[in-house]
Amino acid sequence: MVVIPHETVSYDEGEADAPEGEAIPMCTLRNFPSTIIHCIEWARGLFEDLFVTPIADFKDYLENPLGFISNIREQAEAYMLDQNEISRTMDKLCDSEGNGLIRSVRAARAVRDGGYPACVKLAYEIFISKFNHAMKDLQHQFPKDLISNGKPFWAPPKRFPTVLEPDLNDEYISTFLISVANLFAVAYGIHPLPMNGIDSNGNDYDTFIPLNSNWRDITTLASALPSEPILWTPTSKKIDSGEKNDNDNNNNSEESKSSNNTKQTSLEESITELLGRLDALASVHTDGLTAQPADFEKDQDLNFHIDFVTAASNLRASNYGIPRATRHKTKMIAGKIIAAIATSTACATALVGVELLKLVQKKPVSDHRDSTCNFAVNQFQMSEPSKANVIKGSGEKRPTPDPLNQPELFDDNGNVIWEKVPVHKWKAYPDPHTKWDNIHLPSSLTLQQAIEFFKTQHGLKLLSWLVTLKDENGKTTGKSIFSEPPVDTNIDEELLLQVAPLSLTQQKAQIAITRSTEIKNKQSYTERWKLLQAAQSEAYQRKLNTPLRELLENHVGPINSKGSVVLEMQLEIANESSVEAITPAILMDM
Repeated sequence: MVVIPHETVSYDEGEADAPEGEAIPMCTLRNFPSTIIHCIEWARGLFEDLFVTPIADFKDYLENPLGFISNIREQAEAYMLDQNEISRTMDKLCDSEGNGLIRSVRAARAVRDGGYPACVKLAYEIFISKFNHAMKDLQHQFPKDLISNGKPFWAPPKRFPTVLEPDLNDEYISTFLISVANLFAVAYGIHPLPMNGIDSNGNDYDTFIPLNSNWRDITTLASALPSEPILWTPTSKKIDSGEKNDNDNNNNSEESKSSNNTKQTSLEESITELLGRLDALASVHTDGLTAQPADFEKDQDLNFHIDFVTAASNLRASNYGIPRATRHKTKMIAGKIIAAIATSTACATALVGVELLKLVQKKPVSDHRDSTCNFAVNQFQMSEPSKANVIKGSGEKRPTPDPLNQPELFDDNGNVIWEKVPVHKWKAYPDPHTKWDNIHLPSSLTLQQAIEFFKTQHGLKLLSWLVTLKDENGKTTGKSIFSEPPVDTNIDEELLLQVAPLSLTQQKAQIAITRSTEIKNKQSYTERWKLLQAAQSEAYQRKLNTPLRELLENHVGPINSKGSVVLEMQLEIANESSVEAITPAILMDM
């Protein structure tokens, strides 16, 4: 989205973007984490790689296993697939790390035939692969004393890894193994998907693994662990170091040339390998197999999802000497992680660069372009930036009523009776204006001076001033700094003050209003009396004589900004009662 001040729409007027998130380089996530956030995001990705994507692919395969295999086989034998298509198909069956349909169907068969102990075996293999062998591979390819580009390779922020052994006395190791075993039990259908709700008879139900289940017991886990260790063999795959040098570029160039020279002869070999993998897939019968992809849910404590992410991230943190995180902290971070891919970053950077060049060349707005890129479906759209929205004139609107305070505006079915909703008038000030315009207030003004400033300089009346705050749980709340008692045409203020003068105490005023035969709506008159009395109090008068900056800092704390602060103020046209003023941002100059 292109935003040019005073020319185009501003960010808050444009289309809503995806939640913000910082992209972390993949080599950092995969091999060189330095913070617990890196570990949590890695664990969150591992959850998808183990229990979502491969299980969803396996579920699709189970719909027609014979048709899937025969279709690929026919295309391969007829040489209808090129090298890239063959490579993608082979990765789907079994990629360089051994993941794919072949592993899934073998695991599903083992779990269906072997039950929970087979799930424990799978969990043990995952633990050894991720926290033991992967660390040994890193140590093997990048020794602790390695010098790269003239400096120590393991200089901060890189951390030299350590190897973890399957010690069940470590809380997170046992939690990881139990979580993975139970998640595989669900994924391969020997336990239903975790959910809860109300059945047709109105009774509560859930399908969570019970707290007293043996599947949650560490003794059951220990009895099912394999007795033979899994031996480590150094990987032949080069680990991405995240660093570039001339030797790498030369090697890549030579490898590319070699690949091009052997492409014709390697096609037949690739087809032969693909057919072999299809035979391996077909060799495992699928009778009785089930696939249930997980849907990550952080708010169900009994589904093992957050247990898995917490355990996996903390074990990875232990691999790299990073302080572990609590389950609560992990839950909060894991729920906000957004994936990023290099292609989208590169595309956005290029598009921004083009627009910056136009800006330097002082091109007109019509030459700039907003861009929308959806890589999932290969859609790329460009459009001329929208001009700044102009607010002008006057009008009427009917605000949505509050069902608690205004039940008379709703019918028996809970629908708003719009004919009964009062009409609110509004007028633009200044007329016209856009979001790029502002009304400035000096921070040295007192509240009373600000009220006079609005009235004399702009013909406006200050009705209220709010401040939006967030509590320790991140919940947003609004606090009132100032509120002018609004004029209520439904209340006879002369009658109210005759019945209950402002000199009375609140208790005596309530008694007087209750006993009055002339006042029908007792509650509304009582609330109005409270507002009028508050406006006469010493505290109210002190507030009027307090500088704006001090009033704001009493709610939000010290303000160190030297620029301007946006104030949330509601105004109306001073000489037109009950006409709301639609204004640009109110800025307090610091």
